Amino acid sequence: MRPRRQRGFTLIELVVSTAILMLVMLIALQMLAEAGRLFSSAQVELTEPSVRLATQWLRRDIQGASALGRLAFLATSGPLELRGHQEGTLRYERVGANLDRVTVAVDGREIGRRTVLRGVSGWQWRALNSGLVEVEIVYQRRAHTQSRRPGGSPSSFEVLSERRWFALRGRQRRSW
Repeated sequence: MRPRRQRGFTLIELVVSTAILMLVMLIALQMLAEAGRLFSSAQVELTEPSVRLATQWLRRDIQGASALGRLAFLATSGPLELRGHQEGTLRYERVGANLDRVTVAVDGREIGRRTVLRGVSGWQWRALNSGLVEVEIVYQRRAHTQSRRPGGSPSSFEVLSERRWFALRGRQRRSW
């Protein structure tokens, strides 16, 4: 009698290959979910002005100004007026939940307005000695968290604070 030849796979081979396939699929699913979270946070950064961009605008404008419109040695939430800038007089002010950059003409009328940061819940600045300006911005940022319950909100807000110090340099001086 001839021994029968086996055809196909054994049950153990099928179970092992199915387990390996499931493991690979699980890893791929986790990587896809992480890519979705990264894409979502990148989309928020693109659609909402970030605090990094706002502080870069502030730094550039303060360093380009030669004087403040008024000195405030105690922290104030009023507008920060910068004089002697190459664009003219600039004013940073909080309007509702926005921090706006306003360009002002010589006669005092507003030429342009741009929102540099949204979700601002606090804005303070003060003049320090030796031409330094301290600025503090309290703002809300979307924190993306994965909701565990169906129909739940995929995002919540976190409150953050940024405090920076900038030096008035003026147009005439190019370096410290």
